Amino acid sequence: MVIITYLKPNIVIQSDILLSGSINVIDDKKHLLLSKKISNQSFVSIRVKPEWPKEIEVDIRSGQTTVNKELNI
Repeated sequence: MVIITYLKPNIVIQSDILLSGSINVIDDKKHLLLSKKISNQSFVSIRVKPEWPKEIEVDIRSGQTTVNKELNI
């Protein structure tokens, strides 16, 4: 199970398994705000930048698994 939450000022991603792949943060117009490669991690913290819009989508691609979550920051 993958949990994606916003704990000011970070986006926190926790997983019960090790994740390897990429994390993308996208705005509502589908512009890429951040892309981060991960390798064998179960906890990731991403600092939110002040210029990011209030509504974003976090997309995690790990192997054949894809997790999407819309967040209001």
